[in-house]
Amino acid sequence: MLRARPRLVLLAALLLVASGVGVGRGTADAEEASTDTVTTVLQPGWNLAGWTEDEAGVSAIFEAIPRLEAVYSWDTLRHRFSGAFREDFGQAHGLTTLTPGMGLFLYLGGTEAVEWTRPLNPRTGATTLRPGWNLVTWAGPDGIAADEALEVLGDVVVEAQGIDSDALTTLRTGRAFWLRVSSLKEWWQLDTPPIAIFGFSVPKHRRGPLNREVDSVVTYFGRQLGVGVSELRIRFGHDYAACSEYVHGTVFLNSVCLDSLPYEYVHALQDELGRRNGRENNEPDWLAVGAAAYWSGRYEAWRAFQSYETRLRHTVIPVARETALPLERFWNEGSVRTARTHALSHLAVDWLVNHAGEEALFNFYAQERPSAWPSRFKAAFGLSVTEFYQAFETYRADVAPVTHRITGTFVDASAKPLPSIGVAIHTPDGKVVARGGGVSGPTTFDVEVPEGSYLLSFHVGTCHIGWYGRYGRIASSQAEAELIRSSPRGADLRVQFTRLCSSIQGVIRDTDGASIGGVQAEAFSTTSRRSAAKALSDEAGSFSLDVRDGSYLLSFSQEGEPLGWFAGWTVVPPSLAVKLVPDRDDAKPLVVDRDDLGDVLRAIGLEVVLPATRIAIEGTIYDSVGNPVPGAQVSAHSADGKGLAFGTSDSDGTFTLEARQDAYILGVRVETCERRWYHDAEGTTPSLEDATVLDPAIDSTTGIEIRLPEPPADGGCPQ
Repeated sequence: MLRARPRLVLLAALLLVASGVGVGRGTADAEEASTDTVTTVLQPGWNLAGWTEDEAGVSAIFEAIPRLEAVYSWDTLRHRFSGAFREDFGQAHGLTTLTPGMGLFLYLGGTEAVEWTRPLNPRTGATTLRPGWNLVTWAGPDGIAADEALEVLGDVVVEAQGIDSDALTTLRTGRAFWLRVSSLKEWWQLDTPPIAIFGFSVPKHRRGPLNREVDSVVTYFGRQLGVGVSELRIRFGHDYAACSEYVHGTVFLNSVCLDSLPYEYVHALQDELGRRNGRENNEPDWLAVGAAAYWSGRYEAWRAFQSYETRLRHTVIPVARETALPLERFWNEGSVRTARTHALSHLAVDWLVNHAGEEALFNFYAQERPSAWPSRFKAAFGLSVTEFYQAFETYRADVAPVTHRITGTFVDASAKPLPSIGVAIHTPDGKVVARGGGVSGPTTFDVEVPEGSYLLSFHVGTCHIGWYGRYGRIASSQAEAELIRSSPRGADLRVQFTRLCSSIQGVIRDTDGASIGGVQAEAFSTTSRRSAAKALSDEAGSFSLDVRDGSYLLSFSQEGEPLGWFAGWTVVPPSLAVKLVPDRDDAKPLVVDRDDLGDVLRAIGLEVVLPATRIAIEGTIYDSVGNPVPGAQVSAHSADGKGLAFGTSDSDGTFTLEARQDAYILGVRVETCERRWYHDAEGTTPSLEDATVLDPAIDSTTGIEIRLPEPPADGGCPQ
C-alpha cells in the first residue's frame, strides 16, 4: 500500500537556502508520549514534528525551542510552504499561526539534540486530508505500525513517507509525516471508526456518501471537542418505531431520518464521557436533548446547510413559543419528545452557551468527579440550577414569548366535520388581526394571535357565512357575536353550521411546493356551456369560485395560455391533486350539489400542481490571481439566505446548479472558511446584505465568474 515517492523536503531546503539559513538534516527521534504531553527529540538540521498544543502565534514555538532557527508548514490547498524565522517570524514567508495537528518542518541550529516537550491536545487527532500531499501530525498510539494506522483510510492512501522520503514503517506520537491521498478524507485518529451497518432500504449509491458523512461527523466533533466514541455502531435505514435513537453503543437511524446522525452522535458522546468518568448522566432530559440539538445545529451550519443563527431564529424560537410550561418541568425521558419541548430545550442550552461559552457545555459532561448533576452544573456554568431557571425564563419571555392561539373544529348540523371554511379573527371593534382555516380540506383551525379577546367570522371563498355566537352557533351579525379569549393551548371551539355557500376553492402550486399566483380558474356550466365563475389565484396560490349547485367543467390558464382542464384526480406526493388534460372533450364534470341535509351546500377544495420551472446556473470560481478553484462549495439562495441549490466546483473551477426560476444570490465556501457571497463589482463579500441579487429575467445565468479575495499572509481565511 505504501511506497517511496519524490523528496518534498528538498523544496523546504531550497526555501531556507534562499533565505540565508544553513541547511542540514536530522531526524526527530524517540517520541515519549503520555496522556497529557508528548516529547520529541530534535536533531540538528531538519526535523519533522507536529504542533500538538492549543492554537498559538508562531512566536510560541521559538520560545519553546530556543535553538530553533526556522519553521515551515505545508499548505495543502496551494501546494506550497509557509514559513517563519526567528529573526522575523510571521513576516517573510507568511506563517503566523500554529493550530493543533499542524505538521511542521523545523530547522534546529547547533550540534546537539534538543528535547521538545509540549502538551498533547486531543484535537490534534482531527485531520482533513486533501487530494495530493499532506503534512500530517500523528496523535494516536505511539509506535503503531504505519500500515495498521493508515488501514482505516482505505484506498484513498497513495503513499506515506518520512523526512528522508523513505516509506514509513512506524508512527510516533507527535511526529509529522508526509501522506499523499487521492481524494478528500476526514480522519479522526484517536478512536476506532464507527461501524456503519446498512439496511435493505438504503440504496447502494447512498452508502458511500453516508460513510463519508460518518467520517465528517466524527472528525468535526473531534476537532471541536477533542473526543470521539469508541466501539460505536451506526445502523442506517432499519425499520424502527423512533425516527432516530442512541441506545447502548448503537445509533439507530430510520430510513426517513438519516440526517439525524449528528444529533444522535452527540448523545453517544455524552454517554462516552459519562463512562470515561465513571458516572451515569443523570442530568434532566432538557439538558441532554438541548446539548445534542445545539451541537448538531453547529455541525449543520459548518456543513453550510443553514446558518446556526438562521435556524435558531426561524425554526427553533417559533416552535419553542408553542409551549407555556416552564423548562424545569421537562425532566425525564418522554417529556422532551415533542417538537415544542425539543425546541425549548435547544433554546435553553443556547442561553447557557452564550452565558458561559461552548467550553463550559463540554466541561459539564467531561468533569471527572461523579458528583450530582447540580454540582457539576454550577461548576461548569458558574450559576446554580435555580439561578439558571429564573434567568432563562426571563430571557424566554423576551425572545420567545408564549404563542396564544384560537383553535376549533368545523362541524355541520349532524356534528360531521366540515372542510374548507375560512376564519377571520377580529378585535372587539371589528379590525381583522389574523386569518386561518381551510383552503384545501382541513376541518379544524389553529390561528396564532396576541393574548386577548376576539370575535370570529367565517367564510367560504368570498362568501361570508356569519359570526361565532353563543354555544358555537352561527350569528348573523357582529352585534350577536360572542367574545373568545385566546390561550397558549387554544380555545378549542366547536363551530356548528346549518348552511354554507356553494364554493369551489383550491390552491395552485408547482412541484417544488411554491405557490403560483396569476393563474385563472374558470368554471363552465355543463348545461349552458357558458362561464359561470372565474377567478385569479393570489400570491398564496389560492382561488375561489362561487357557484350554484350544478355540474361544471373547470379550466386553468396563465396569461392567456391554456394549462388544461379538470379530469379527475392523480397522486402528487404527499396528497391528491387535480389531473389536467389539454382538451375540453376529455374533461370530467365536477358536481357541486346539496348534501343529505338539504339546504347545506358543500365546499369543494382542489389542489392543482404544475411543473416547476427550473434554470441552470453556471460559472467558474477563481482565486485572487486568476487560478480556478476546485472543490469549492457553491450554493444558490433566496434573497433572505434560504438555500435553493448546492454543488461543488470541478477540477477546472466550474460549477453548475439547478434552481427555481427566481431571483437568487450565490454563496461560495472553501474548506472550513465562512461562506462568502457573490458581488458583481468586488468579486465576493462576507455580508449577505451586500450580495448581488441575480434575476434570471434580466441577468445571464451562465458564464458567472466569482473571484475569491487574497487570503491573509498566514494562509487562513479571508475576512
